[in-house]
Amino acid sequence: MFASCKEIVGAPIKIVVAKGISNVNDLFDIRNNYYGYYILNNDIDFDYANVQQSMFTPFSMFFGVLDGNGYQIRNILFDTSSSSKNYGLFIENRGIIQNLTISTKISFYGESDKQVEYVGGIAAKNYGVIRNCSVNSLGYFFVGIENSYVGGIAGLNEGLITECSNYVTIFGYAYAGGITGYNKGTVEYSVNARILVLEEVDETIEYLGIVGRNEGTVIDSAHFEDVYEGLKDYNISEYVDEEETTN
Repeated sequence: MFASCKEIVGAPIKIVVAKGISNVNDLFDIRNNYYGYYILNNDIDFDYANVQQSMFTPFSMFFGVLDGNGYQIRNILFDTSSSSKNYGLFIENRGIIQNLTISTKISFYGESDKQVEYVGGIAAKNYGVIRNCSVNSLGYFFVGIENSYVGGIAGLNEGLITECSNYVTIFGYAYAGGITGYNKGTVEYSVNARILVLEEVDETIEYLGIVGRNEGTVIDSAHFEDVYEGLKDYNISEYVDEEETTN
C-alpha cells in the first residue's frame, strides 16, 4: 500500500546524484556498483585504452541507470575467447540504459564449436528498459552458430526496447533480428537499417528483420533492408572489405 502524503511529511528526501563517466577507467567502475546511476560526460573511445582494456569483458547483471547523454562508446571489441555463452555491453540488464550509442563488432567466424546463446550490442539479455539507443558498425556481427540468438540491441528481450536503432549487418544462423534475436517482451518505435544474412530463414516469423523469433509485442517498428538466406554461401570476406571501405 502506498503511504499517504500525511505519513511522509517530514521524511528525509534522498537525492541520487549520477556518477559521471569521462574515460574507460570510469566506465569500468560500473563493475564496483551495478545498482548505480551513471551518465556519460563525453564520448568514450576504446582506441585510446591500454592493452589490458582493449578487449572488453561484458559487464554482468545491471540494476542501475546508465544514461549515455547522447554520447557514444566507440571501438569496443568483445573478448570472444572467454568461456562465456553471452555477449553484449551487459550480459543481463534489469535496469535502465538510455540515450547511448555504441560502435562495436562481434565475430565468431570460424568458431563453429563454440557454444553461444545470446548476443546483443547493448545487452545479451534484457529484462529492463533500453531506450533511445543505437548500435553502429565496426564491421558486422557474425554469430553463425546453431541455437544462438543475436540482435543489434539485445539477444533476448523480456523487457522493453523502445526508440532504438540498429546499423550493424548481422550474420546469424536462424534466430537473428536487427533489434533482438528473441522477443518475449515489447519492442516499440525501433528501426533496423541493415541487412541480415541467415543460414535458415523462416518466412512465417512475424516482424522478420526486426526480431528473429517473436513471442512478445512489436509496435510501430520498421525493417528497411533485405533478409538473405544461405550463410555458408555468402562471401563474408568480400563483404567485410566493402564495409571497411565505406565506413
